[in-house]
Amino acid sequence: RQYYDKTFAGENQEFELFINENHQLYRTVALPSNGHKRIVSVVENITERKKAEEALKESKDNFEAIVENTENAVTVIDTKGNFLYSNTNSAKNLDLKPNELNGKSIYDFFPKEFADGRVETLRKVVESKKVDSHLIETPLDGESVSFRSDMIPFRYDGKDAVLTVSTDITDIIETQNALKVSLEEKETLLHEVNHRVKNNMQVINSLLKLQSNNIKDNQIKDVLKESQSRIFAMSAIHETLHGSENLSEIDLNSYLSKVTVSIFQTYSINPDKVTLNTDIEKIPISINQASPLGLIINELISNSLKYAFSDEKVGKIMVSMKKLDDELELIVKDDGIGMPDGLDWKNSKTLGLKLVRTLVENQLDGSIDMENNNGTKFTIKFNIET
Repeated sequence: RQYYDKTFAGENQEFELFINENHQLYRTVALPSNGHKRIVSVVENITERKKAEEALKESKDNFEAIVENTENAVTVIDTKGNFLYSNTNSAKNLDLKPNELNGKSIYDFFPKEFADGRVETLRKVVESKKVDSHLIETPLDGESVSFRSDMIPFRYDGKDAVLTVSTDITDIIETQNALKVSLEEKETLLHEVNHRVKNNMQVINSLLKLQSNNIKDNQIKDVLKESQSRIFAMSAIHETLHGSENLSEIDLNSYLSKVTVSIFQTYSINPDKVTLNTDIEKIPISINQASPLGLIINELISNSLKYAFSDEKVGKIMVSMKKLDDELELIVKDDGIGMPDGLDWKNSKTLGLKLVRTLVENQLDGSIDMENNNGTKFTIKFNIET
């Protein structure tokens, strides 16, 4: 009776009530009609709508409970830059109290140029419906703070928005920058050390050459030449490293090319008499293996130049290096007169062959074989050091 009286008095009334044993929820709206002589009553079952509203509220409450307990700063921002929701950590980053950020705009806290850029990004994320992750530097209290920001298209309270999860990585960035500076300093120092070692070895090489010029004994001259070649084989490593970006390994092709060319120059070989052919794959190799490898090639080529082409014999020396699975295979061969018959080269008393075998077996932990057929061929295999 009271309900209808209010309706006739001009006050539209609506109310909700439960009816029947199934607890179906209805909304009834009564409207005066025909000069207040009768009432039009509209009854609508809103059970499902009410359940959906309650489920939505529960989902929203669960979402807020989850993000409130995360260590990240979590906000929900619409495409105009207004904060629809923010957890405690996001407010704390701006020196605000919990919930104080809600209802405000990013223009209230950041310079216009920065805020404009953020709004444009928000708009693109909503339009593309794709997650956007990037590093941002936020100006706060006159200082630059670095955040990793993950921006996710999101619906909140029926509005298109962006869920932003931000992680403060300022300390991480500062640590990375400090490590980068430290690494650059160490690399500079190592480059300088390699440069100075190379120069010192070149000085020693020059001194040996000057000394050999004043010696008449050919045997002593030959010993000094051999020493020059060995010193260069070692200095070439530091020369290669000095111009390399990677100081832990060197380009084998570049390094061995320097060694082989230097040997021919040291022995003043006429290129019309003996030619050098190389087939060396571009393989990175550790410094520990590069040094003995250079000395081995130095000894084998020097041995060929001294003994394989006597009596003005014309010929060639070939050096090849290739990768076989986890092994490297080095072949040094010539088409000279070959080794003397019956020579036990593995137990040779000459320093060169002794040095080669020692370097292969002890330094490279590899194997060495020799063939004496139409010249001399040495095949060396060893595992690549990781």
